[in-house]
Amino acid sequence: MPFYARSLLFVPGDRPDRFAKALESGADAVCLDLEDAVPHAAKDDARRHVVAFLAAGQALDRLFVRIGAPTTEDGGQDVLALSQASLGAAGVMTAKTSDPEAAASVAKLVWPHAASARILALIEDAEGLRRAHEIAKVPGVVGLSLGPLDLAASLGATLDDQAMATIRLQLRLAAAEGGVGAWDGPWPDVADEAGLTKAAQAAAALGYAGKLCIHPKQVAAVNAAFTPGAATVARAKAILEAAAATSAGAFMHDGKMVDAPVIAAARQVLARAERGELG
Repeated sequence: MPFYARSLLFVPGDRPDRFAKALESGADAVCLDLEDAVPHAAKDDARRHVVAFLAAGQALDRLFVRIGAPTTEDGGQDVLALSQASLGAAGVMTAKTSDPEAAASVAKLVWPHAASARILALIEDAEGLRRAHEIAKVPGVVGLSLGPLDLAASLGATLDDQAMATIRLQLRLAAAEGGVGAWDGPWPDVADEAGLTKAAQAAAALGYAGKLCIHPKQVAAVNAAFTPGAATVARAKAILEAAAATSAGAFMHDGKMVDAPVIAAARQVLARAERGELG
């Protein structure tokens, strides 16, 4: 089943008091974080809190758990904890994903039935970006997501708007080739709503499904950026109505040519609008 979420909000795994609140924040999905947001000394407690919350069975289809890179000791412990739990419909976000085989091993270890696997792979270094098209094709991977801060650190680079546009496009193409969705990385400045909106709109223009959020304050702006506006929805409806009224393969509407790709895009707009209304 495809996974849809305009906004995916992180919550530290060692703060169980915030889990239910995050689900009520307006975010389409929530990620209980066992990786960067949790100090090493609190990792074991965080795993217990996350497993207990999963066992309660609340909104599992809206939950992900971010684990450490599967090739690390912490990541291995995260996988072990989840393999002994019952994830149900919840998914796993794999940090620093650069090896398709590592992603495949998570699916095999965590889910008793391969068809139930739901992995969102975080691409956070040069190798991961180069192999993103392979990772997107791993059974159980439902999407790719960009980790721009880790990527920048691994490159020793400052990723300006132009660099980010290139990287976003590369990841989006890899996701499209694998037939999965793509999610933009988080905006680090919680107070900068204008910057957040600009980044989210740039990702949406490339066909990204949504964006990761690090604070509940970011959710509304992100949801808005990935929900088609009223004028866009009205135009899509008009195009589909005009297409239904003609047998021509291509025709003019509102002074512009309409053919099969334009019609397909109009259907996608309505589908995204409907998911936004339901979200």
